[in-house]
Amino acid sequence: MVNPTAMSGLRHLQHALGSVSHNLANVKTTAYRFQDVYSNEVRSSSRQGNYDAMGALSTATRYASKQGALTKSVSSSDLAINGEGYFMVEAKTIIEDTPTTETRYTRNGSFSIDKDGYFIDKNNMKLLFAKGVKATDNPTGFNVEPLQIDPELYKYIENININEQGEVILDYNTAGYDKFGKTSEHLGLVPLARFPREENAKRLGGGYVMPHTGSGDPINMLASADTATIRQGQLEQSTSDVTDQLTRMMVIQRGYQANSKALETQDKMLQNMIGNIR
Repeated sequence: MVNPTAMSGLRHLQHALGSVSHNLANVKTTAYRFQDVYSNEVRSSSRQGNYDAMGALSTATRYASKQGALTKSVSSSDLAINGEGYFMVEAKTIIEDTPTTETRYTRNGSFSIDKDGYFIDKNNMKLLFAKGVKATDNPTGFNVEPLQIDPELYKYIENININEQGEVILDYNTAGYDKFGKTSEHLGLVPLARFPREENAKRLGGGYVMPHTGSGDPINMLASADTATIRQGQLEQSTSDVTDQLTRMMVIQRGYQANSKALETQDKMLQNMIGNIR
């Protein structure tokens, strides 16, 4: 019989090594949270009511809850969340051959402005905002739509400001003041969303998150000093550290060696037993 403790240990370590590889591949990924594999001890019961350890079983992949450091970026369209929550973006998908849109959630605030004036991420998903809403309104509910600034306005705009509450404000230049009779205009605000049980949310490729069984439905919220603030011109760094992950890899490799040695020893014992029987 194969040693169940060693076999289950090897399976768990294989999952753990895959987790480390994923973390190392995302050391430079904006807003990436490193992952870890958790395990439970497997036991077997005997007729006498005793329990024997049978090894480890990988039960879940968990992501770090602590956010990454915020660093200054080179683009004023980049955004970072200091605190809890996610940006909402509009994703175009095809379900049963029918084009549709869905909301996805991400902490990666690396946005740019396309030729049509939309704030888009690196996968061309549009940042969602609440048109006409102000932080002082304290609304209990609001609708969201893609954030777009009419390209015809750019010749009148001095700056596009997004403050810590997520309010989008256009600062007009002299030509803009002459045309509109005001120095600035409030367009709306970029809201955030959170999950009641974030650890159960579904992780997609590209840093996106979706609601899943046990996560609860996402709750829209306004950025505030109590929960989170939005930082324009900054990006959240990955929480995956090369040194930490290489250290984990060495620990996993030692575990592999120990479990492999146990299987090798058992194999030799079985061969000796078979030889004695012959």
